[in-house]
Amino acid sequence: MVAGLMTGLTLLVSGLWRHYARSFGDLATRAQLVQELRLATCSLAEDMGPAVGATVMGEGRLMICRDGGDAPNGQPDWAAPDQMVEYYLSQGRLIRHDCTGGAELTVAQDVASFSLHDAGSSLQMVLCMGKGGLSRQVTLLWSRPT
Repeated sequence: MVAGLMTGLTLLVSGLWRHYARSFGDLATRAQLVQELRLATCSLAEDMGPAVGATVMGEGRLMICRDGGDAPNGQPDWAAPDQMVEYYLSQGRLIRHDCTGGAELTVAQDVASFSLHDAGSSLQMVLCMGKGGLSRQVTLLWSRPT
């Protein structure tokens, strides 16, 4: 009888542990997705903050123009001395390419999509992250300077 109770208790504990282990695994994946999303949004915000222009270059490609030079004119010239930065999606990674300096770095991984919608006076960016059946999404809106 004691052996039967111990077996039942063991089965109960192992069933509960399996449930908690799966939940902990989901928490780790969610935390990773949120971290990647945070890195991507911070990078985009840092480049979009001082931007004087932004244009959609194609499916999931964004070109950002920041005013540069000794006498900034407040207009996107899309040529030197302005600084251009491009964001694009490649094999599940969001890439930031500094067109002026040539540096390229991975901003975020596990990116499911990076969609852009140009509404004239504003630009909407939707960034979706996904991993292990879980997903997170953020929508960013940038208003063009007037």
